[in-house]
Amino acid sequence: MFQIDPAKKTEIFQDALNELGNIGASNAATALSQMMNNIMIRLSVTTVRLIGAAEACGYVRSEGHEHMVGVYLDIVGDIHGRMLFLLHRESVDSLVSAMTGGMDPAMLPDEMKASAMQEVGNIITASYINSLSTMTGLTIDESVPTVIIDTIENILAAAMQNNGKILFVQSQLRAESANVQGFFVFMPDPPSFATLMKGLGM
Repeated sequence: MFQIDPAKKTEIFQDALNELGNIGASNAATALSQMMNNIMIRLSVTTVRLIGAAEACGYVRSEGHEHMVGVYLDIVGDIHGRMLFLLHRESVDSLVSAMTGGMDPAMLPDEMKASAMQEVGNIITASYINSLSTMTGLTIDESVPTVIIDTIENILAAAMQNNGKILFVQSQLRAESANVQGFFVFMPDPPSFATLMKGLGM
């Protein structure tokens, strides 16, 4: 039987991750633009890696921010786990301002900001779920998203259900005056990771 060289297999897998990151970002940008009265949204992917939680924390903390806003949800169906969307608090204010037509975020109640982030997180995670489902042929559904404000370590600890590898996507979102840096994290359970690898042809 023909065997793929391990180095080539790693390259193919990384290409699949990059494709997932870019397709998910494109779908999310389109959905966010429609939600925000069709203003121009650009969502570019800068990093796509399969890494551990400690390394993910290192990526996020290297930006010099302590507290973050996380939106996470459970995924069920052919695979199980959680998805998480992370934003620095400054990015939340910038994004909420763009979503409300330039209103000062300081004048908005925290409940409104949390609701806005829940909606944004839901759109972005749903875009990645749809991309992942299309690429693998798997049926994937999601729960209602939950918003949490804490350190990156505590957010990941609350969201992670195991100590396995996570899919980490770093992205840059631009919406007119808003310049937002976000992080998308996919945390499948171990059996689901094997299913996902098979679906990607690994």
